[in-house]
Amino acid sequence: VQINAGQADPLVPPPQSEALAELLREAGATVQLRWIAGGHALTREDLEVGQAWFGISSLSRAAGRPQL
Repeated sequence: VQINAGQADPLVPPPQSEALAELLREAGATVQLRWIAGGHALTREDLEVGQAWFGISSLSRAAGRPQL
């Protein structure tokens, strides 16, 4: 699971992102929590991090995901 979180997010404060990451880890997930400078918005950096994560995730075609 990739979580991108804004360091200055007024809607989802950093402790909530950290708590979500920990909850997912406790449930057995591999979690990457990445802090992005900024607030609650989708940025180019978010997209680049997501693209890189997708390339290595089990959902990637390179990882053997069947084509739809």
